[in-house]
Amino acid sequence: MTQRKALPVAPRPYPGESARSWLARTAARYDLDTHQLVACLRGGREYGGDRSALALIDWREDSDLENLLTRAARLDRASISGLRVPVRNLPDPGAWHRALVVWCPECVRDDFGRYGEVHERAVWRLGCCVACPTHGSLLECLCQACFFGHCSFSSISGRQRLICSGCRSPVDAGEPSRTGANIAALRGGMLWLTRDSALRRSALEMQSAILKALVGVAPTGLWHFGLPASQFALIVRDLVGVFGWPLGIPLAAREDSTTSLGSPHRTFEIEPQSGFKILGIIGSVLTDMAGGCPARLERTTLWDTDPDGFTADLPWLVRRLSGDARAWLAATAQGWGAVLAQCVGRAVEAHEKHEKAVRTAEERVRLSVALARANATWSKASAKRDRAAAVNRIAARARRRAAARRTPLPEDMDRGKEPATSRHDRH
Repeated sequence: MTQRKALPVAPRPYPGESARSWLARTAARYDLDTHQLVACLRGGREYGGDRSALALIDWREDSDLENLLTRAARLDRASISGLRVPVRNLPDPGAWHRALVVWCPECVRDDFGRYGEVHERAVWRLGCCVACPTHGSLLECLCQACFFGHCSFSSISGRQRLICSGCRSPVDAGEPSRTGANIAALRGGMLWLTRDSALRRSALEMQSAILKALVGVAPTGLWHFGLPASQFALIVRDLVGVFGWPLGIPLAAREDSTTSLGSPHRTFEIEPQSGFKILGIIGSVLTDMAGGCPARLERTTLWDTDPDGFTADLPWLVRRLSGDARAWLAATAQGWGAVLAQCVGRAVEAHEKHEKAVRTAEERVRLSVALARANATWSKASAKRDRAAAVNRIAARARRRAAARRTPLPEDMDRGKEPATSRHDRH
């Protein structure tokens, strides 16, 4: 197989499209997948020796691959590099990208109606993006026809479509689902996640702030903290990692990771519904740390025992953590700056003092209960001994009386008479 200099048909990238999506749409024109297309462009040689290597194009620069695609698609390299969402000044850009395929139901329906195919937005690959920036709809990750299968972008008749891996139905041409309904328009119903307006507002504001921070724009207002954008992004990442400890939030399986729940490498491998809830609570917690008014959330937004709801502040979050998670949070907060580290340290210390007081009170109650039980046991045993002694005394008296009746007096023995009985004995 010879190496092609240029493809006869190469679609242009759509605004906001991810690099992997554009490459997949190009391959779909020839009924190929991306790995087969790149292998053809490289003269039959596999790219990188690993089929998962192409997934890195969404967040990692690859000059050899970009130069190859530039010649094949007749594009300048800046156009291809512009398809990548930049994650600036962060030690591990890949930690912000999710392997799970998610989509906005309204976007894919619009794409199919307008272009006859769909394309993936680059921002959907960021784990901190849980709602569509265009429509405000909660992103989906499951087929709404069978509500079981995860979906993927596949080639059908030379076009890229969103297909369910379970029922094999096209998701992009389906009817609007309740999960994908506009968040701003929901005022109740079955979706517990969006009934709470305070949580919805906090989540959307936090998503906007973190997306800006990833491209180098520091947050303003209460969440400024006097920190650069990269530092704010790391704080949010650490707080998201906390939620792997106490709450059992479902994390999407990631094939190339065997790390623990609290690891930054899996921080944003979270389904959009869970991520939406987490971002909303983190926004409320950071508002509390900044001296603002945290959100009062309904009980239905999280597993909580208070029927009247709860205030999502820092003390509430600390109370939800296990001992190991609290120690991890206190140690991690030392890298957040002096003010935030002190705030977290005070909250953890106050909770540990409260727990110590509770344990002391519980120990006192336990000792009181044990003493009461010991006293009850002693009283029962003492009463049993007293009853036994009384029974023995009565029996001894009875025996003495019986013996006295059977023993004759000396004068009666001389006369051969029966022994006399007392008046008491006769009666």
